[in-house]
Amino acid sequence: MKTRVTPISQTKTQALARALGSVSHGYTRACMGTVPLERLSALAAKFDARYGIAHTKGQRVVNKRAGRANTLFVAYSPPDEYRIENERLPWMLLSTHGEGVETERWQDVRDRPIWLDYQLCRHNDAGEVRWTWRRTSAEMTNLYAELGEDLARRRHDQVARTLQRIANQPGFHGVRAQSAALCAFATSRGYEGPLPTLFFVQKVPHGKPLLIV
Repeated sequence: MKTRVTPISQTKTQALARALGSVSHGYTRACMGTVPLERLSALAAKFDARYGIAHTKGQRVVNKRAGRANTLFVAYSPPDEYRIENERLPWMLLSTHGEGVETERWQDVRDRPIWLDYQLCRHNDAGEVRWTWRRTSAEMTNLYAELGEDLARRRHDQVARTLQRIANQPGFHGVRAQSAALCAFATSRGYEGPLPTLFFVQKVPHGKPLLIV
């Protein structure tokens, strides 16, 4: 019997990129939760037994032709040195349209779910609608307030550190657009220091394979 595996992302960027790529390829429903590290393997095995999260491309084609839903599992599990004691790991199960997954409580991705502190949304790219991640409205409000306070008090060293922290966050289109707006806000309020480079998310591996047993 062929070994069944599913990748487990070790960075937020990996996890967000895997979920985003899935949505862009027709996975239109999502459900989310958290799980203790010691239960992650059991959860993946349960989802595979029920829905075939480790199916091959061929099996997914057969499912689609038969009207059955295909599913995909994404989880964020940082390396041991970055893990907090008793931390619960966030996961997302995604599904295409089709039958066989009715027992889960699904959220339509068009309702802009929030995961790993980022919100899924669509944007217009030269007339073509694409999916991206962005910071939540609450997070942006906090960042504007933080920058505004430091700018008013002329704490430009702290402004520079905040802008660099912003630039280090995952460079998806929506996040980059928000980062550029925050940089423009700082310069409009008198900040004359260097602005950080806003990097694009490069193609990243989906994560470390988890053997499903």
